[in-house]
Amino acid sequence: MASIERLKTISGKIFDGSATREEEELFWKYFDETGADHLREELFPLSAFSSSKSVRPQESEADQMLQVIRERIRSEHNDQPVTRKISWIKYASAAVMAGAIAIVSMVLLQDRKTTSSLHVTQKLQWDTIQNPGKNPLKVRLADGSQVWLNTGACLLVSADFEADRMVKLRGEAFFKVEGNAVKPFEVAAGNIRTLVLGTEFNIDGFDSGQRVQISLLSGKIKISHLMDSSLSYTLKPGQMLEASQSAFLGAPSSIHSDAVDAWRHGALVLNNMPMRDALKKIGAFYAINISCEDEVLLSEKVTAVYERGQNWKDVLHNLLFIYHYTFVTEKDTIYIKHN
Repeated sequence: MASIERLKTISGKIFDGSATREEEELFWKYFDETGADHLREELFPLSAFSSSKSVRPQESEADQMLQVIRERIRSEHNDQPVTRKISWIKYASAAVMAGAIAIVSMVLLQDRKTTSSLHVTQKLQWDTIQNPGKNPLKVRLADGSQVWLNTGACLLVSADFEADRMVKLRGEAFFKVEGNAVKPFEVAAGNIRTLVLGTEFNIDGFDSGQRVQISLLSGKIKISHLMDSSLSYTLKPGQMLEASQSAFLGAPSSIHSDAVDAWRHGALVLNNMPMRDALKKIGAFYAINISCEDEVLLSEKVTAVYERGQNWKDVLHNLLFIYHYTFVTEKDTIYIKHN
């Protein structure tokens, strides 16, 4: 029987699509012999993941990772309906597209061997769409709504989406939602809930996930906070609202609507965010490592839009010089320092 370290290596290759046929057969031979529960615990020990009282064991992050390995589903870089796919296929080949790749995985782990002790059937919970590429990824949901995922963003779509129209967001996305007064569209970003009747809006959950920024371009949305049920806001077009995971950060404020979704067209958008988040976004945008330990600078708020094709050195220079900072490059890291 193959060693666990060998299986971990193979699982990673299946995940990125580089595994050979022999490696895939070896992985699934072990799966058949040991079952899903044992394999999940061996490859992704639950102790390595954060726990949540609101998440049942079958919805754990470990389940999601193993399911991605089980079924890599091809997603093209254009409008693509998101549908549930319940299949007992062991694996599907992954095609790497020029641009972003959407990894759609169903949180469903069920041992294919039926035993007398197993009486509960685990149900599909979420479909996951992720954009690991540099270009925005456009997705069309089952109700006709459209979502643009920015680099690194992840959208979890309810398995009962046609009934509840609920999604969860990590990172930044622009939504163009089809109206339905009977079934409002709901977006969860951490503790912040956005209820939509039909509109265009942008949500940025940032890399850290500690702060959420919601901007409305058209229509009407209602925003509530799980940590403060007594307070909610209804945004008007051209308004923005910020919140942390513990509270709203002030009342709605006005924005320049044209800049909100410029990232959909390839621009780098820094919209009233702390320098800490701005540097992370620049690093992800240009695939560079940026290091800054100056807490005063990191807390400064910045707003800027940089068009596609601008050099990262020019972007950093323009962003830093007004604060009297510059940068130096050492090996593969850019260090921010005071002039």
